[in-house]
Amino acid sequence: MSLLEIRNLSVIYRTPNGPVRAVDDVSLNVEQKEHLGIIGESGCGKTTLIRALVRVLPRNGEIASGEIRFKGRNLVELSAQEMRELRWREIATVPQASMDALDPVQRVGRQLETILRVRGGRDPRAAKRRAADLFDLVGLDTGRLENYPHEFSGGMKQRAVIAMALALDPSLLIGDEPLTALDVIVQDQVLEVFKRLETELDLTVMLVTHDISVVAQVCDTVSVMYAGRVVEQAPAQPFFESPYHPYSLGLQQAFPTLVRPKEVLVSIEGYPPDLHTPPTGCRFAERCPFAQPRCYEVDPLLEDIAPDHHAACLRADEMDVLRAQALQPQTWQNTEAARQYVLNGGRMAQSSQTETAVRATNGNGSTFMEVRGVSKRYHIGGGLAGLVRGEKPQTVYAVNEISFTLKRGESLGLAGESGCGKSTTGRLLVKLLNPSEGQIVFDGRDFSAMSGEDLKDFRRRVQLMFQNPFEALNPRFTLYRSLSEPLLIHGWKDERARQARILE
Repeated sequence: MSLLEIRNLSVIYRTPNGPVRAVDDVSLNVEQKEHLGIIGESGCGKTTLIRALVRVLPRNGEIASGEIRFKGRNLVELSAQEMRELRWREIATVPQASMDALDPVQRVGRQLETILRVRGGRDPRAAKRRAADLFDLVGLDTGRLENYPHEFSGGMKQRAVIAMALALDPSLLIGDEPLTALDVIVQDQVLEVFKRLETELDLTVMLVTHDISVVAQVCDTVSVMYAGRVVEQAPAQPFFESPYHPYSLGLQQAFPTLVRPKEVLVSIEGYPPDLHTPPTGCRFAERCPFAQPRCYEVDPLLEDIAPDHHAACLRADEMDVLRAQALQPQTWQNTEAARQYVLNGGRMAQSSQTETAVRATNGNGSTFMEVRGVSKRYHIGGGLAGLVRGEKPQTVYAVNEISFTLKRGESLGLAGESGCGKSTTGRLLVKLLNPSEGQIVFDGRDFSAMSGEDLKDFRRRVQLMFQNPFEALNPRFTLYRSLSEPLLIHGWKDERARQARILE
């Protein structure tokens, strides 16, 4: 018997515009000690599936049909109290925004010990010992148990949350986008933790992600979700060697590699369908370069293609030929979604060079921004208590004498692991911080000379994309208000003009 069996599960959300079937007739099996990766772009139903599994759907969500059997028990039929007993003890989750899951005013070790004492029934000494063991398991120095969350890096917070999820020795660990907002080196460190769990614990893992490379590194099996349905399931190796669904092909070809750094990546034009009114046939047909007329009429079933390999595609038996075509970016421009994109005024790359490279080569080569010997230092320690103790403040250089030039039409990549000064450099470039030394020249003008209207114009011309998109939008504002506010600040008084710009 499988550890987890999901059978024909459907989940709907009640909305003012009618019900939305976010998960539609999904079936999955997860075996003991298996690492299952669930992939797909945002809005495909991955997180809803996980929330249904642990019965934490929002108020407007409900399980419409199906079964979720864990160790033989149907979780759909359990009471709220029975589910509370099951969570953390048997099924634990690492949530999507796990870096915000720690209490900022309690030491991290205290938070972990509280779980062990209150839910695990351990005495204080046993809880401390177990907390130290868990920190060691996830690769954290046990001395860090006395630290507060703000003293942890993003990767350390993530590992601390994983330690909390493991506190009560669950049988199933679910990671819902556990690597979001982490840089690649920290991601690799966290992935090593997941690999260690497989070898050191009898633990089953479900990893939900949009990053196909993560699944390739740590998962035994793969399930691909699209528009609320599973469209392909397979062991990891045959899935990556020979995918049988066009959506899986697109996801694989859209991933950049260092081997071919300047090749144009595949872009799957368009968006998943509106599930208020799902299409009649294949839900991927409008975005599929291989769609035929029958694909818009016949809804494909998830069928056996090879041993343990299932796909929902009417042309799966032709996929050996279609895979070669899918390698070419121009193939993906021959879709209904791509044609609609062009008709609506969009523009698609046709060259083998990146658009940025073409602009930089064909431009006049004029300097747009110049950074000259810029440093940013901070003084830490000291303060009143430090003065009383005779301590001297220490100087830390977040950025130390960096120089570079950015030309018009050029795209500059600034790479490095956490703590290398990338974010500080970004804040300096948009004048959220002022340099301690050095000079930044923008379009021929020194930053330090900007004020008043000049500074306001600079704010309009130079924008910052924040590191964590989940915290960038005010939860009390509608999206329209969030997008409208900067336009109002910069003189867009006419509401119709603002609406047109936002829709654009």
